[in-house]
Amino acid sequence: ATLRRSVWLALSMAFGLYLAWRHDWKSLLNVLASAFIVLIAGSFELGLLAPSIGRMTFEHPGAWSGLWTHKNTLGGVMALGVAICAAAAIVTPERRKLWIGCAIAAFALVLLSTSMTALIASLLGLGVIGFCMFVRRGPVQMITAFAAAGVLLVAGAGIVLLAPDLIVAALGRDLTLTGRTDIWEASARFVEAKPWLGHGYYAFWLPDNGPAYWVREAVAWQVASAHSSWLELALGLGRLGVVLFALQLLATLGRGVGAAMQPQAGLWAPAFLATFALYTLSESHALQANNIIWIIYVAVAARLALDARQTS
Repeated sequence: ATLRRSVWLALSMAFGLYLAWRHDWKSLLNVLASAFIVLIAGSFELGLLAPSIGRMTFEHPGAWSGLWTHKNTLGGVMALGVAICAAAAIVTPERRKLWIGCAIAAFALVLLSTSMTALIASLLGLGVIGFCMFVRRGPVQMITAFAAAGVLLVAGAGIVLLAPDLIVAALGRDLTLTGRTDIWEASARFVEAKPWLGHGYYAFWLPDNGPAYWVREAVAWQVASAHSSWLELALGLGRLGVVLFALQLLATLGRGVGAAMQPQAGLWAPAFLATFALYTLSESHALQANNIIWIIYVAVAARLALDARQTS
């Protein structure tokens, strides 16, 4: 299973690398935004014309899943679509009305998915875009923006640490994060069984009678992933895989911050990276084969690395 899925992962990453090599920032942004036209239209078509397919009938009845099988996947993809289409509207003024319409439609699908993580990710992406636009207006605006961001981060961290129940109550959720903490608790102990190299890339959940059986027994449903990229990597690739991915992500985030002042990359690359980093906490998108979010991350990371090489 590890060998087979590694081939799928390599092909997915090769496509992301091709996008980075073939397109500059403006071209890449417009290619991705154009792809979202198809994804948005297809999701609305299924949700309206074939609700038995485009909406969930179990687990979360009525929540839209669009072209995917779960509402969280639709919400996660469309959260990225909001930021990508909004940035395309700014970078490509000749098509501004089209991209603004697509951003609004993507945000509507986020709401229809009822995914709170996707809603937060959408607002985070738009906030980062606005932040990058504001800091470019001058040194005074830059200092003001960073000071405001620092206050918000400190206040947010304080609330999370001291009164997390206030946040989850405001979001209409509970402290288990819709059962995620139960999955994390049941899965984490199996990391210690093979701490350094893991159980094999995305192989932990495959055997019905393997370690995943006990996780499913503990949570009382057929969970298929850890719902956390970090825990998923620890289960599949061990601590070595976690460390390597963390180093690569930190390098990419650093380049993304450095690109914030660029007229094109600075609008959406930092927004995408902030959203992606948020999703690593609650979803298993990192190093996932045939996953559009991971493919876009590879393209963004590679494009930033190419820019860094050209300027060095």
